[in-house]
Amino acid sequence: MLLLPIYAQAQVNMYSLEIGAHVGGGYYVGELAPHVFMTTTEAYGAHIRYKMNDRWAFKIQGIRQRVMWEEQNINNPIWNTDITVDFNFFDFGQRDFDIYQVSPFIFAGIGCSIYKTTDAPTASPYIPFGVGLKWKFHDRMQLQLAWQHNAHLLWNGDCLEGDKQRYPTGQKDKRNFLNNDLTSSFTLCLVVEFAKHHCGNKNIDY
Repeated sequence: MLLLPIYAQAQVNMYSLEIGAHVGGGYYVGELAPHVFMTTTEAYGAHIRYKMNDRWAFKIQGIRQRVMWEEQNINNPIWNTDITVDFNFFDFGQRDFDIYQVSPFIFAGIGCSIYKTTDAPTASPYIPFGVGLKWKFHDRMQLQLAWQHNAHLLWNGDCLEGDKQRYPTGQKDKRNFLNNDLTSSFTLCLVVEFAKHHCGNKNIDY
């Protein structure tokens, strides 16, 4: 008996854009906090991501956290805004039989922080980088975990404590490759996808 293959066309949908809301914790590493998680406070923010394909995406993100330590009882809010390129380790983004629904990812880019010193509001450029995990649990929704680090640049990058005279640049230990302060955040993000387009037809061999 001759069995002939039967093919069906299954159209796969993918969403080009997503928005997400972040909530979690943040901390800084510097003169008054030499270890990670030592000064953890709340962190929250949002992002918008443009997905080029299942692996690569561009993201614009804003996170608000605090630089805080108990020694001086100082509470210094800081706004981090950055643009990053994301890379998924697995094909991710379609709810289809041959596409992964969970994927780790990495990201890196460029950003700028706005914070207040003893003089006035100050801007500090930084290099954001980190790792995360995505889970697509619905056609339009995801949960994402992200751990991001911001390596601050130039002279302003070593003054997040807000006192340049007491903590002058260059007197701290080399806790990162730039010898500057580091801010980090670890957040859980709820994502909603939109701007659907068709990725083409899939041949399903029964």
